[in-house]
Amino acid sequence: MNAEGRSSASAAQRLLEELRKYALISAYLFVCFAVILIYGTSVQGEGAQSSAVPWSMALIKALVLGKFILIGEALSVGSRGQKHPLLYRVAWKSLAMLLLLVVFTILEELVIGWVHGETTASVFKELLERTWLQHLARMLLMLLILVPLITVSEIYRMVGASRFREFLTRD
Repeated sequence: MNAEGRSSASAAQRLLEELRKYALISAYLFVCFAVILIYGTSVQGEGAQSSAVPWSMALIKALVLGKFILIGEALSVGSRGQKHPLLYRVAWKSLAMLLLLVVFTILEELVIGWVHGETTASVFKELLERTWLQHLARMLLMLLILVPLITVSEIYRMVGASRFREFLTRD
């Protein structure tokens, strides 16, 4: 096989690996968002219909945030703590990724507002109408979702694919 063939094969392998990571991250996020939706629906009362749960919104949000997380990884967000113990790396990377997701979510809200014909000022007004407690609760939920995800990815990075699979499947 010539160098060009190896290069395209490695590019295809990298693409498959990125798609696999995207699928896993998005699936994890979808499960988390679905549980939050189920809880929210159950709190609304017993009369709430299961069809009223916006599963498509959970899926779209998971796909969008999954892509944001991959962008964050590509930008090496939180990589500053790589020489520190696992606990420090997870905390630092989780907080850095949370900050990135907050920024991307604000940009997402702006784009959605613009698509619906809203002005930048009206989008920010809507964001600022939420209480600080609502913003804090959303950020803490996202942080609670990020910590296990980043912990698993850091352990995977430390031990490698085969050893990680062995940990998961060994008796």
